[in-house]
Amino acid sequence: MLFLRDGEIKARLTTMMNKLAFSHKLILEPLFKSVSQIDEESDRERMDAIDKLME
Repeated sequence: MLFLRDGEIKARLTTMMNKLAFSHKLILEPLFKSVSQIDEESDRERMDAIDKLME
């Protein structure tokens, strides 16, 4: 198993948060728009169809 030090994890998370903070208009805003436009009913219908096919 791979061993990761606590400091390495904190450094990686800090780097990721900094990148997201500086590029939020490029990454986070489009992601939020696309997630908020998801139609839950059509997704539920697709999942039901997949469940029926699996049965």
